[in-house]
Amino acid sequence: LSVTKQTNGPGDTDNTLPINYTGVNYTIVVSNAGPDPTVGVILEDTIPGFVPGETSAAGNAPAGWNCTVSGSGTLNCQSGATPLSPGSPATIVVALTGLLADSASRPQEVCGTITSPAGSWCNRVGVRIDPNVGGSSGDFDLSNNTAGDFVRVPRVANVQTTTKNIVTGSPGQVGVDTVYRIDYTN
Repeated sequence: LSVTKQTNGPGDTDNTLPINYTGVNYTIVVSNAGPDPTVGVILEDTIPGFVPGETSAAGNAPAGWNCTVSGSGTLNCQSGATPLSPGSPATIVVALTGLLADSASRPQEVCGTITSPAGSWCNRVGVRIDPNVGGSSGDFDLSNNTAGDFVRVPRVANVQTTTKNIVTGSPGQVGVDTVYRIDYTN
């Protein structure tokens, strides 16, 4: 088995989300170099920046595969008894909508075969074989069973004034100091 992962489209130019982003897609391709087909493929992807209750995620996989996303943002796709044949890769598109936690304070890190730049989330994916599925084949090259790509999620504030009160003084009078208290929420 081997796996690749891409944020949005090819290249890195769209890995930085705009302030008004409405979602991001990850394309994951699982391949089997053979020589035999295998069943029991498991793909796991912990979605970085996932905010429970704010972020929605769905995995669109080939027929026969089953994808679920946990409440904490872990994607799990399984081929079950559906074979993954050599030369016929399985493409899974993960669509995220809603807010993601910003990545501004994230350090640079190794992210699959690349190094993600500082200020970005690394999104790693891994594949393996479930030996409990009848007919599954072992994987003799584990060096290509993980992949990653990065995404920069901007900080977005939603600041609102909740109260504005005059604490002392009188507004608008020359020579009179006025103290205001303004409360905000974000």
